[in-house]
Amino acid sequence: MAIKAKARNKDDNLRKLNNILTVLVIGLGLYLVITPFLPQLLFWLKDSTGQIDNTIPYSKTNTDDASQPDLPSENRLVVPQMDLDSEVHDGQYASTLRKGIWHRPQTSTPDKGGNTVMVGHRFTYSSPAIFYHLDKLKADDELAVIWNEQLYTYKVREVKIVNPTEVHIENNTEESILTLYTCTPMWTAKQRLVVISELIDGPNI
Repeated sequence: MAIKAKARNKDDNLRKLNNILTVLVIGLGLYLVITPFLPQLLFWLKDSTGQIDNTIPYSKTNTDDASQPDLPSENRLVVPQMDLDSEVHDGQYASTLRKGIWHRPQTSTPDKGGNTVMVGHRFTYSSPAIFYHLDKLKADDELAVIWNEQLYTYKVREVKIVNPTEVHIENNTEESILTLYTCTPMWTAKQRLVVISELIDGPNI
């Protein structure tokens, strides 16, 4: 009898362990499935409840208006439609992308005119990244760059998908434009999602 009782206890313990492992595996699977889409859901909830303001929360000059925060000292990209207000980082190597938005070396800057190019990851190995919502932008949306404590406002002119070999998107231009791009489709580097915007307001306009 004692042997049978021990055997039953062993079987019960194995069943409990199997149940726990099953729950853990299912939980991990759900986490892996849901994680990529969770930001979309949270973004939709914020947008549907009016928590996303599509206006640029800065003015050309610093004021005493509490609703208009002072222009920050660091360079930033502000895209209300993406709920994005983030620092822009300079660097010679692609490792700069780990910090967030990377201003591509050898491309122009807003104060010099021409083609200012900024890139960012859309999704990393573990979580959504800085340009996750870049696909939310459409023609005529307004965005801004704060550069050397000056505000430059742009309007989206074109949204397109190109192949990685089409490096001409970084070529300099006579007109003042802002080019943003990231990888697409999600989780791959097969193509590039490119957003091109034209300067509509700035210190010298």
